[in-house]
Amino acid sequence: MSATLFLSKIDRLAPNALVAEDDRARFLKEWRGDFESDALAVAAPASVSEVVAIVRACAEHGITIVPQGGNTGLCGGAVSRQDKL
Repeated sequence: MSATLFLSKIDRLAPNALVAEDDRARFLKEWRGDFESDALAVAAPASVSEVVAIVRACAEHGITIVPQGGNTGLCGGAVSRQDKL
């Protein structure tokens, strides 16, 4: 499944959960600026049922999830990264 189709599926499962590309910067870089993400998307689900739907869809399609709280960690653990092998 293409990224576009997958994101459309997430949008159907959890309307308004996907953060607009222009608004994602605050989620993609930790506060010191030492670590930056190259995440496919950022989702901010509004309910437990939306979280469940998103997690299920990601599991079905082999999409890795990096949960994020306040993005205040100092070791880069809340910033997703796609390793280039």
